[in-house]
Amino acid sequence: MYHLYYLNSTLDDKIYFGVTNNPNRRLFEHINYTPEKKHHNGNWIRKVLNLGGEIRMNIVVSNLSKSSAIVLE
Repeated sequence: MYHLYYLNSTLDDKIYFGVTNNPNRRLFEHINYTPEKKHHNGNWIRKVLNLGGEIRMNIVVSNLSKSSAIVLE
């Protein structure tokens, strides 16, 4: 079972969409990006957290096949 989710912050209007089969693990991975791990939203997440903001995960749709989730993404 896969989930379509989006991340948003308490400090700006940026939204990032993604797909996962384990939301808790995926949020942990997003929040724990290190500068050595080059990911297009890693700098945004680090900036928000360093400024005291929060990154929130919101599940949009659940119970999807992986291919359906990717299409929706």
